Amino acid sequence: MITRFLALCSLTHSLLLLLLLLSDAADNEELHIGVIDHGGKFRNVYEFAFDYLDTNDEILPNIRVKELYREIDSKPITISKTVLDLLSDGVSAIIVHAPSYHTEQVANIANQKQIPVIAPTATDPMLKNMKIRPYLLMISPCDVQQSNALSDLLAFYNWRHFSILTSYDQYGLHGVAGVQRAASSFNWNIKTIQHFLVPEDVSTLNVTREMRVLYQSESRIMVLNSGASAAGEVLRQAEKFGITDTGYAWVVTDGVTGDFHDLNPARTYSPYLDGLLGTIATTKDGDLYIWFTEEYSARYDTKRRDIPPFARLAFDSVLVLATALHNYYTDGWQVNEIEMDALQDPAVVFQDGEKLFDYMRKVEVNGATKFLSFGEDGGVLNAKYDILNFDAKHGYFKEVGYWLPDSGVTIEDEVYFSGGTRVVPSAFIENLEGRHLILGIDVDPPFIIYEEGCGTANDCYSGYCIALVKELSDMLGFTYEFVTTAK
Repeated sequence: MITRFLALCSLTHSLLLLLLLLSDAADNEELHIGVIDHGGKFRNVYEFAFDYLDTNDEILPNIRVKELYREIDSKPITISKTVLDLLSDGVSAIIVHAPSYHTEQVANIANQKQIPVIAPTATDPMLKNMKIRPYLLMISPCDVQQSNALSDLLAFYNWRHFSILTSYDQYGLHGVAGVQRAASSFNWNIKTIQHFLVPEDVSTLNVTREMRVLYQSESRIMVLNSGASAAGEVLRQAEKFGITDTGYAWVVTDGVTGDFHDLNPARTYSPYLDGLLGTIATTKDGDLYIWFTEEYSARYDTKRRDIPPFARLAFDSVLVLATALHNYYTDGWQVNEIEMDALQDPAVVFQDGEKLFDYMRKVEVNGATKFLSFGEDGGVLNAKYDILNFDAKHGYFKEVGYWLPDSGVTIEDEVYFSGGTRVVPSAFIENLEGRHLILGIDVDPPFIIYEEGCGTANDCYSGYCIALVKELSDMLGFTYEFVTTAK
Protein backbone atom coordinates (compact mmCIF):
# COMPACT_ATOMS: atom_id res chain seq x y z
CA MET A 1 0.00 0.00 0.00
CA ILE A 2 2.81 2.39 0.94
CA THR A 3 4.69 1.44 -2.23
CA ARG A 4 1.64 2.25 -4.38
CA PHE A 5 1.21 5.58 -2.57
CA LEU A 6 4.86 6.53 -3.12
CA ALA A 7 4.62 5.59 -6.79
CA LEU A 8 1.48 7.71 -7.13
CA CYS A 9 3.24 10.66 -5.46
CA SER A 10 6.20 10.27 -7.80
CA LEU A 11 3.89 10.24 -10.83
CA THR A 12 2.02 13.29 -9.55
CA HIS A 13 5.32 15.13 -9.00
CA SER A 14 6.45 14.31 -12.54
CA LEU A 15 3.18 15.56 -14.02
CA LEU A 16 3.38 18.79 -12.04
CA LEU A 17 6.98 19.30 -13.16
CA LEU A 18 5.95 18.73 -16.79
CA LEU A 19 3.10 21.23 -16.46
CA LEU A 20 5.48 23.80 -15.01
CA LEU A 21 7.92 23.29 -17.87
CA LEU A 22 5.13 23.63 -20.42
CA SER A 23 3.89 26.76 -18.64
CA ASP A 24 7.39 28.29 -18.72
CA ALA A 25 7.72 27.44 -22.39
CA ALA A 26 4.42 29.15 -23.09
CA ASP A 27 5.33 32.22 -21.04
CA ASN A 28 8.85 32.63 -22.42
CA GLU A 29 8.07 33.73 -25.93
CA GLU A 30 10.95 34.56 -28.24
CA LEU A 31 11.06 37.65 -30.45
CA HIS A 32 13.61 38.34 -33.16
CA ILE A 33 15.23 41.72 -33.83
CA GLY A 34 17.45 42.27 -36.83
CA VAL A 35 20.62 44.33 -36.35
CA ILE A 36 22.42 45.61 -39.44
CA ASP A 37 25.84 47.05 -38.63
CA HIS A 38 27.85 48.79 -41.36
CA GLY A 39 31.46 47.66 -41.06
CA GLY A 40 30.76 45.53 -37.98
CA LYS A 41 32.21 48.12 -35.60
CA PHE A 42 29.49 47.96 -32.94
CA ARG A 43 28.93 44.24 -32.52
CA ASN A 44 30.07 44.32 -28.88
CA VAL A 45 27.64 47.14 -28.08
CA TYR A 46 24.64 45.26 -29.44
CA GLU A 47 25.73 42.08 -27.67
CA PHE A 48 25.94 44.10 -24.46
CA ALA A 49 22.51 45.70 -25.01
CA PHE A 50 20.69 42.43 -25.67
CA ASP A 51 22.38 40.79 -22.68
CA TYR A 52 21.09 43.71 -20.63
CA LEU A 53 17.54 42.85 -21.70
CA ASP A 54 18.05 39.19 -20.75
CA THR A 55 19.09 40.12 -17.21
CA ASN A 56 16.57 42.93 -16.63
CA ASP A 57 13.40 41.57 -15.03
CA GLU A 58 11.60 44.90 -15.47
CA ILE A 59 11.61 44.79 -19.27
CA LEU A 60 9.82 41.93 -21.05
CA PRO A 61 10.30 39.51 -18.11
CA ASN A 62 8.68 36.52 -19.85
CA ILE A 63 9.94 37.19 -23.36
CA ARG A 64 13.40 36.56 -24.77
CA VAL A 65 14.51 39.08 -27.35
CA LYS A 66 16.96 37.45 -29.73
CA GLU A 67 19.40 39.50 -31.78
CA LEU A 68 19.91 38.52 -35.43
CA TYR A 69 23.15 40.36 -36.12
CA ARG A 70 24.30 41.08 -39.67
CA GLU A 71 27.40 42.96 -40.84
CA ILE A 72 27.22 44.82 -44.16
CA ASP A 73 29.53 46.68 -46.50
CA SER A 74 28.55 49.57 -48.77
CA LYS A 75 27.42 47.49 -51.76
CA PRO A 76 23.70 48.01 -52.50
CA ILE A 77 23.24 44.35 -53.49
CA THR A 78 24.67 43.22 -50.13
CA ILE A 79 22.37 45.56 -48.23
CA SER A 80 19.24 44.42 -50.13
CA LYS A 81 20.11 40.74 -49.66
CA THR A 82 20.69 41.27 -45.94
CA VAL A 83 17.29 42.90 -45.45
CA LEU A 84 15.51 40.18 -47.45
CA ASP A 85 17.27 37.50 -45.39
CA LEU A 86 16.09 39.12 -42.15
CA LEU A 87 12.53 39.31 -43.47
CA SER A 88 12.66 35.61 -44.27
CA ASP A 89 13.84 34.94 -40.69
CA GLY A 90 10.71 36.64 -39.37
CA VAL A 91 11.88 39.74 -37.46
CA SER A 92 9.68 42.16 -35.51
CA ALA A 93 11.91 45.16 -36.27
CA ILE A 94 15.31 46.07 -37.69
CA ILE A 95 17.97 48.32 -36.16
CA VAL A 96 20.27 49.68 -38.86
CA HIS A 97 23.53 51.16 -37.62
CA ALA A 98 24.78 52.71 -40.85
CA PRO A 99 25.12 56.01 -42.75
CA SER A 100 21.99 57.71 -43.98
CA TYR A 101 22.17 56.43 -47.55
CA HIS A 102 22.39 52.79 -46.35
CA THR A 103 19.63 53.39 -43.81
CA GLU A 104 17.39 54.71 -46.58
CA GLN A 105 17.83 51.52 -48.60
CA VAL A 106 17.06 49.30 -45.60
CA ALA A 107 13.98 51.33 -44.62
CA ASN A 108 12.66 51.43 -48.19
CA ILE A 109 12.54 47.63 -48.31
CA ALA A 110 11.52 46.89 -44.71
CA ASN A 111 8.85 49.59 -44.43
CA GLN A 112 7.12 48.27 -47.55
CA LYS A 113 6.54 45.09 -45.54
CA GLN A 114 5.47 47.14 -42.49
CA ILE A 115 8.61 46.16 -40.57
CA PRO A 116 9.63 49.06 -38.26
CA VAL A 117 13.20 50.33 -38.60
CA ILE A 118 15.26 52.16 -35.97
CA ALA A 119 18.19 54.35 -37.05
CA PRO A 120 20.58 55.14 -34.16
CA THR A 121 22.98 57.36 -36.13
CA ALA A 122 21.43 58.32 -39.49
CA THR A 123 20.63 62.04 -39.54
CA ASP A 124 19.79 63.02 -43.13
CA PRO A 125 16.61 65.16 -42.95
CA MET A 126 15.47 63.70 -46.27
CA LEU A 127 15.01 60.31 -44.58
CA LYS A 128 11.85 61.50 -42.86
CA ASN A 129 9.30 60.92 -45.60
CA MET A 130 6.11 59.46 -44.12
CA LYS A 131 4.79 58.39 -47.53
CA ILE A 132 7.86 56.36 -48.46
CA ARG A 133 9.24 55.41 -45.02
CA PRO A 134 6.29 55.56 -42.60
CA TYR A 135 7.85 53.19 -40.02
CA LEU A 136 11.28 54.78 -39.46
CA LEU A 137 12.33 55.94 -35.97
CA MET A 138 15.42 58.14 -35.65
CA ILE A 139 17.37 58.17 -32.38
CA SER A 140 19.61 61.09 -33.38
CA PRO A 141 18.30 64.59 -34.24
CA CYS A 142 18.26 65.27 -37.97
CA ASP A 143 20.91 67.44 -39.60
CA VAL A 144 18.64 70.48 -39.71
CA GLN A 145 19.32 70.85 -35.99
CA GLN A 146 23.04 70.20 -36.41
CA SER A 147 23.19 72.85 -39.14
CA ASN A 148 21.62 75.30 -36.70
CA ALA A 149 24.25 74.40 -34.10
CA LEU A 150 27.07 74.77 -36.64
CA SER A 151 25.74 78.13 -37.85
CA ASP A 152 25.57 79.43 -34.28
CA LEU A 153 29.10 78.14 -33.64
CA LEU A 154 30.42 80.00 -36.70
CA ALA A 155 28.65 83.16 -35.57
CA PHE A 156 29.96 82.73 -32.01
CA TYR A 157 33.55 83.00 -33.26
CA ASN A 158 32.68 85.64 -35.88
CA TRP A 159 33.58 83.21 -38.67
CA ARG A 160 31.36 84.73 -41.35
CA HIS A 161 33.77 83.90 -44.19
CA PHE A 162 34.48 80.18 -44.64
CA SER A 163 34.58 77.25 -47.06
CA ILE A 164 32.64 73.98 -47.07
CA LEU A 165 34.01 70.55 -47.98
CA THR A 166 31.73 67.49 -48.04
CA SER A 167 31.60 63.90 -49.21
CA TYR A 168 29.57 63.49 -52.38
CA ASP A 169 26.75 61.43 -50.87
CA GLN A 170 23.44 62.00 -49.09
CA TYR A 171 25.01 62.64 -45.72
CA GLY A 172 27.62 65.01 -47.08
CA LEU A 173 25.35 66.99 -49.39
CA HIS A 174 22.32 67.31 -47.12
CA GLY A 175 24.14 67.50 -43.79
CA VAL A 176 25.23 71.13 -43.99
CA ALA A 177 22.53 72.49 -46.31
CA GLY A 178 21.22 74.46 -43.35
CA VAL A 179 24.60 76.18 -42.97
CA GLN A 180 24.38 77.29 -46.59
CA ARG A 181 20.88 78.67 -45.99
CA ALA A 182 22.08 80.52 -42.89
CA ALA A 183 24.98 82.01 -44.86
CA SER A 184 22.58 83.24 -47.51
CA SER A 185 20.18 84.64 -44.93
CA PHE A 186 22.86 86.50 -42.95
CA ASN A 187 24.90 87.56 -45.99
CA TRP A 188 27.92 85.50 -44.97
CA ASN A 189 30.58 84.69 -47.55
CA ILE A 190 31.10 81.03 -48.46
CA LYS A 191 34.34 81.24 -50.42
CA THR A 192 34.02 77.81 -52.06
CA ILE A 193 32.03 74.59 -51.72
CA GLN A 194 33.88 71.40 -52.65
CA HIS A 195 32.72 67.77 -52.81
CA PHE A 196 34.64 64.51 -53.09
CA LEU A 197 33.67 60.92 -53.87
CA VAL A 198 34.60 58.42 -51.17
CA PRO A 199 36.01 55.20 -52.65
CA GLU A 200 35.45 51.78 -51.08
CA ASP A 201 39.11 51.81 -50.07
CA VAL A 202 39.37 55.17 -48.30
CA SER A 203 43.16 55.03 -48.37
CA THR A 204 42.95 55.68 -52.14
CA LEU A 205 41.00 58.92 -51.67
CA ASN A 206 42.68 61.79 -53.51
CA VAL A 207 41.53 65.33 -52.73
CA THR A 208 44.52 67.18 -54.15
CA ARG A 209 42.33 69.25 -56.46
CA GLU A 210 39.93 70.20 -53.65
CA MET A 211 42.84 71.09 -51.32
CA ARG A 212 44.34 73.31 -53.99
CA VAL A 213 41.02 75.12 -54.42
CA LEU A 214 40.73 75.64 -50.65
CA TYR A 215 44.30 76.91 -50.48
CA GLN A 216 43.80 79.33 -53.36
CA SER A 217 40.50 80.57 -51.90
CA GLU A 218 42.52 81.86 -48.92
CA SER A 219 39.89 80.47 -46.56
CA ARG A 220 40.92 80.26 -42.94
CA ILE A 221 37.82 78.46 -41.68
CA MET A 222 36.79 75.06 -43.13
CA VAL A 223 33.55 73.17 -42.46
CA LEU A 224 34.08 69.46 -43.19
CA ASN A 225 31.10 67.10 -43.42
CA SER A 226 31.93 63.44 -44.07
CA GLY A 227 32.54 60.15 -42.32
CA ALA A 228 35.50 59.92 -39.97
CA SER A 229 37.65 57.64 -42.13
CA ALA A 230 37.34 59.97 -45.14
CA ALA A 231 37.93 63.01 -42.91
CA GLY A 232 41.16 61.51 -41.61
CA GLU A 233 42.48 61.16 -45.15
CA VAL A 234 41.29 64.66 -46.14
CA LEU A 235 43.06 66.25 -43.19
CA ARG A 236 46.24 64.28 -43.85
CA GLN A 237 46.35 65.75 -47.35
CA ALA A 238 45.32 69.20 -46.11
CA GLU A 239 48.44 69.27 -43.94
CA LYS A 240 50.61 69.09 -47.09
CA PHE A 241 49.03 72.35 -48.28
CA GLY A 242 49.70 74.03 -44.94
CA ILE A 243 46.02 74.61 -44.21
CA THR A 244 45.95 72.79 -40.87
CA ASP A 245 48.55 75.10 -39.32
CA THR A 246 48.12 77.89 -36.79
CA GLY A 247 45.69 80.48 -38.09
CA TYR A 248 43.24 77.91 -39.50
CA ALA A 249 40.22 76.22 -37.98
CA TRP A 250 38.47 73.01 -39.06
CA VAL A 251 34.88 72.43 -37.95
CA VAL A 252 33.62 68.85 -38.29
CA THR A 253 30.23 67.18 -37.89
CA ASP A 254 28.89 64.10 -36.12
CA GLY A 255 30.17 61.84 -38.89
CA VAL A 256 33.61 62.48 -37.37
CA THR A 257 32.85 63.15 -33.71
CA GLY A 258 30.49 60.19 -33.37
CA ASP A 259 33.03 57.59 -34.52
CA PHE A 260 36.34 59.42 -34.09
CA HIS A 261 38.51 56.28 -33.92
CA ASP A 262 38.08 56.02 -37.69
CA LEU A 263 40.17 59.18 -38.12
CA ASN A 264 42.98 56.68 -37.90
CA PRO A 265 42.15 53.00 -37.22
CA ALA A 266 45.63 52.58 -35.74
CA ARG A 267 44.56 55.10 -33.08
CA THR A 268 47.67 57.23 -33.43
CA TYR A 269 46.68 60.81 -34.10
CA SER A 270 49.01 63.24 -35.85
CA PRO A 271 49.33 66.90 -34.76
CA TYR A 272 47.36 68.10 -37.80
CA LEU A 273 44.23 66.66 -36.14
CA ASP A 274 44.82 68.72 -33.01
CA GLY A 275 42.22 71.39 -32.36
CA LEU A 276 39.40 70.03 -34.53
CA LEU A 277 36.16 71.64 -33.40
CA GLY A 278 32.97 69.62 -33.79
CA THR A 279 29.40 68.93 -32.82
CA ILE A 280 27.59 65.80 -31.68
CA ALA A 281 24.05 65.25 -30.45
CA THR A 282 24.29 64.97 -26.67
CA THR A 283 24.96 61.39 -25.56
CA LYS A 284 25.91 61.87 -21.90
CA ASP A 285 22.76 63.26 -20.30
CA GLY A 286 20.87 60.02 -19.65
CA ASP A 287 20.32 58.35 -16.29
CA LEU A 288 22.05 55.21 -17.59
CA TYR A 289 25.14 57.00 -18.89
CA ILE A 290 27.39 56.30 -15.89
CA TRP A 291 26.14 52.73 -15.53
CA PHE A 292 26.62 52.01 -19.23
CA THR A 293 30.10 53.55 -19.31
CA GLU A 294 31.32 51.65 -16.25
CA GLU A 295 29.80 48.29 -17.19
CA TYR A 296 30.80 48.41 -20.83
CA SER A 297 34.37 49.54 -20.16
CA ALA A 298 34.80 46.80 -17.55
CA ARG A 299 33.33 44.06 -19.73
CA TYR A 300 35.38 44.88 -22.83
CA ASP A 301 38.47 46.29 -21.07
CA THR A 302 38.01 49.66 -22.78
CA LYS A 303 38.96 53.10 -21.52
CA ARG A 304 35.85 55.14 -20.82
CA ARG A 305 36.90 58.00 -23.06
CA ASP A 306 37.46 55.50 -25.90
CA ILE A 307 33.77 54.59 -26.01
CA PRO A 308 32.45 56.60 -28.99
CA PRO A 309 29.11 58.46 -28.78
CA PHE A 310 27.66 56.15 -31.44
CA ALA A 311 28.01 53.25 -28.96
CA ARG A 312 25.59 54.90 -26.54
CA LEU A 313 23.16 55.61 -29.38
CA ALA A 314 23.32 51.92 -30.32
CA PHE A 315 22.49 50.88 -26.75
CA ASP A 316 19.59 53.33 -26.58
CA SER A 317 18.12 52.06 -29.86
CA VAL A 318 17.79 48.60 -28.29
CA LEU A 319 16.37 50.11 -25.09
CA VAL A 320 13.74 52.14 -27.00
CA LEU A 321 12.60 49.12 -28.98
CA ALA A 322 12.46 46.89 -25.90
CA THR A 323 10.46 49.53 -24.02
CA ALA A 324 7.97 49.74 -26.89
CA LEU A 325 7.59 45.95 -26.96
CA HIS A 326 7.18 45.86 -23.18
CA ASN A 327 4.38 48.46 -23.30
CA TYR A 328 2.83 46.63 -26.26
CA TYR A 329 2.61 43.34 -24.33
CA THR A 330 1.59 45.05 -21.09
CA ASP A 331 -1.45 46.45 -22.91
CA GLY A 332 -2.49 42.93 -23.90
CA TRP A 333 -1.22 42.84 -27.48
CA GLN A 334 0.94 40.10 -28.92
CA VAL A 335 3.48 40.14 -31.73
CA ASN A 336 2.94 37.47 -34.37
CA GLU A 337 6.15 37.33 -36.34
CA ILE A 338 5.98 36.09 -39.91
CA GLU A 339 8.68 34.58 -42.07
CA MET A 340 8.15 36.24 -45.42
CA ASP A 341 9.58 35.81 -48.88
CA ALA A 342 9.30 39.39 -50.06
CA LEU A 343 10.20 38.51 -53.65
CA GLN A 344 7.88 35.54 -54.10
CA ASP A 345 4.93 37.01 -52.22
CA PRO A 346 5.02 40.82 -52.54
CA ALA A 347 1.55 41.20 -51.00
CA VAL A 348 2.46 39.74 -47.61
CA VAL A 349 3.15 42.27 -44.81
CA PHE A 350 3.86 42.20 -41.07
CA GLN A 351 0.37 42.80 -39.73
CA ASP A 352 1.53 43.94 -36.28
CA GLY A 353 4.12 46.38 -37.62
CA GLU A 354 1.94 49.48 -37.80
CA LYS A 355 0.67 49.14 -34.22
CA LEU A 356 4.14 48.29 -32.93
CA PHE A 357 5.59 51.41 -34.58
CA ASP A 358 2.85 53.48 -32.95
CA TYR A 359 4.09 52.18 -29.59
CA MET A 360 7.68 53.01 -30.58
CA ARG A 361 6.73 56.63 -31.29
CA LYS A 362 5.11 56.90 -27.86
CA VAL A 363 8.14 55.65 -25.93
CA GLU A 364 9.47 57.89 -23.18
CA VAL A 365 12.57 56.45 -21.56
CA ASN A 366 15.72 57.73 -19.88
CA GLY A 367 18.61 56.00 -21.59
CA ALA A 368 22.37 56.33 -21.76
CA THR A 369 22.29 59.38 -24.05
CA LYS A 370 19.39 61.40 -22.65
CA PHE A 371 15.65 61.32 -21.96
CA LEU A 372 14.23 60.01 -25.22
CA SER A 373 10.84 60.90 -26.70
CA PHE A 374 9.63 61.17 -30.26
CA GLY A 375 7.38 63.19 -32.55
CA GLU A 376 4.58 61.93 -34.76
CA ASP A 377 7.00 61.56 -37.67
CA GLY A 378 9.34 59.32 -35.66
CA GLY A 379 11.99 61.98 -35.14
CA VAL A 380 13.60 62.33 -31.72
CA LEU A 381 12.72 65.41 -29.66
CA ASN A 382 14.75 67.56 -27.22
CA ALA A 383 17.70 68.40 -29.46
CA LYS A 384 20.90 69.38 -27.72
CA TYR A 385 24.44 69.30 -29.14
CA ASP A 386 27.76 69.07 -27.38
CA ILE A 387 30.63 71.22 -28.67
CA LEU A 388 33.76 69.06 -28.84
CA ASN A 389 37.48 69.77 -29.25
CA PHE A 390 39.95 67.10 -30.40
CA ASP A 391 43.03 66.36 -28.29
CA ALA A 392 45.41 64.55 -30.65
CA LYS A 393 47.94 63.78 -27.93
CA HIS A 394 45.43 61.79 -25.85
CA GLY A 395 43.30 60.71 -28.80
CA TYR A 396 39.80 61.83 -27.92
CA PHE A 397 37.23 64.62 -28.31
CA LYS A 398 36.86 66.69 -25.17
CA GLU A 399 33.55 68.34 -24.36
CA VAL A 400 34.05 72.12 -24.16
CA GLY A 401 30.49 73.44 -24.39
CA TYR A 402 27.01 72.83 -25.71
CA TRP A 403 24.28 74.21 -27.98
CA LEU A 404 20.56 74.55 -27.32
CA PRO A 405 17.95 75.78 -29.82
CA ASP A 406 16.79 78.63 -27.60
CA SER A 407 20.08 79.85 -26.11
CA GLY A 408 22.60 78.98 -28.82
CA VAL A 409 26.28 78.22 -28.07
CA THR A 410 27.75 78.11 -24.58
CA ILE A 411 31.51 77.50 -24.23
CA GLU A 412 32.50 76.28 -20.75
CA ASP A 413 36.15 75.27 -21.20
CA GLU A 414 39.23 76.48 -23.04
CA VAL A 415 39.36 75.61 -26.73
CA TYR A 416 42.44 74.78 -28.79
CA PHE A 417 42.51 75.38 -32.52
CA SER A 418 44.69 74.09 -35.37
CA GLY A 419 48.35 74.31 -34.50
CA GLY A 420 47.59 73.88 -30.81
CA THR A 421 46.89 77.56 -30.18
CA ARG A 422 44.18 79.03 -27.96
CA VAL A 423 44.09 82.18 -30.09
CA VAL A 424 40.85 82.22 -32.06
CA PRO A 425 41.70 82.22 -35.78
CA SER A 426 40.35 85.08 -37.83
CA ALA A 427 38.23 84.39 -40.88
CA PHE A 428 40.31 87.02 -42.68
CA ILE A 429 43.97 87.12 -43.72
CA GLU A 430 45.69 89.22 -41.06
CA ASN A 431 49.22 89.31 -42.50
CA LEU A 432 51.07 88.72 -45.75
CA GLU A 433 54.13 87.00 -44.33
CA GLY A 434 55.35 84.20 -46.60
CA ARG A 435 52.80 84.94 -49.32
CA HIS A 436 53.56 85.52 -53.01
CA LEU A 437 51.55 88.30 -54.65
CA ILE A 438 50.95 88.87 -58.35
CA LEU A 439 50.56 92.62 -58.89
CA GLY A 440 49.06 94.11 -62.01
CA ILE A 441 50.72 97.39 -63.06
CA ASP A 442 50.51 99.94 -65.84
CA VAL A 443 53.49 102.08 -66.84
CA ASP A 444 52.88 105.65 -65.73
CA PRO A 445 56.05 107.74 -65.12
CA PRO A 446 57.21 108.91 -62.66
CA PHE A 447 55.12 106.48 -60.53
CA ILE A 448 55.90 103.39 -62.59
CA ILE A 449 58.78 103.46 -65.07
CA TYR A 450 59.71 100.60 -67.41
CA GLU A 451 63.22 100.13 -68.81
CA GLU A 452 62.78 99.36 -72.51
CA GLY A 453 64.14 96.02 -73.72
CA CYS A 454 64.62 94.73 -70.19
CA GLY A 455 62.03 91.93 -70.33
CA THR A 456 59.52 91.15 -67.60
CA ALA A 457 61.68 90.88 -64.46
CA ASN A 458 60.77 92.94 -61.39
CA ASP A 459 64.07 94.83 -61.71
CA CYS A 460 62.87 96.24 -65.06
CA TYR A 461 60.50 98.54 -63.17
CA SER A 462 61.22 101.59 -61.06
CA GLY A 463 59.43 104.67 -59.79
CA TYR A 464 57.64 105.85 -56.68
CA CYS A 465 55.06 103.00 -56.59
CA ILE A 466 57.71 100.35 -57.24
CA ALA A 467 59.84 101.69 -54.39
CA LEU A 468 56.80 101.56 -52.12
CA VAL A 469 56.09 97.92 -53.03
CA LYS A 470 59.73 97.00 -52.33
CA GLU A 471 59.58 98.69 -48.93
CA LEU A 472 56.29 96.98 -48.01
CA SER A 473 57.72 93.61 -49.12
CA ASP A 474 60.62 94.00 -46.72
CA MET A 475 58.35 95.13 -43.89
CA LEU A 476 55.56 92.54 -44.28
CA GLY A 477 57.55 89.56 -45.51
CA PHE A 478 55.89 88.83 -48.85
CA THR A 479 57.31 88.25 -52.32
CA TYR A 480 55.82 89.56 -55.53
CA GLU A 481 55.94 89.68 -59.29
CA PHE A 482 54.64 92.34 -61.68
CA VAL A 483 52.26 91.67 -64.54
CA THR A 484 51.43 94.43 -66.99
CA THR A 485 47.74 95.04 -67.57
CA ALA A 486 46.20 94.95 -71.03
CA LYS A 487 45.60 98.30 -72.69
